[in-house]
Amino acid sequence: MILSRGNPIRAARTYIPVIVPLIISALRSVDSLAMALQSRGFGAHGERTSRRVLHLRTSDWVFVICAWGILIGLSLV
Repeated sequence: MILSRGNPIRAARTYIPVIVPLIISALRSVDSLAMALQSRGFGAHGERTSRRVLHLRTSDWVFVICAWGILIGLSLV
């Protein structure tokens, strides 16, 4: 290992060109990860909503029947 030979301060100085970009890259990725987690609501407390159950009303049935009637009428022409 390089640190076991010679002056450890000199060996640490040789690693500075590698360590500085590594630290900057780590800080950038941590920042983007924090923003992504925050935008998705990670750690937000509260009740989760449930899906609404939808039911067909009378107007929906009328629309479906009219649409089928028009489709059948157009297919006969």
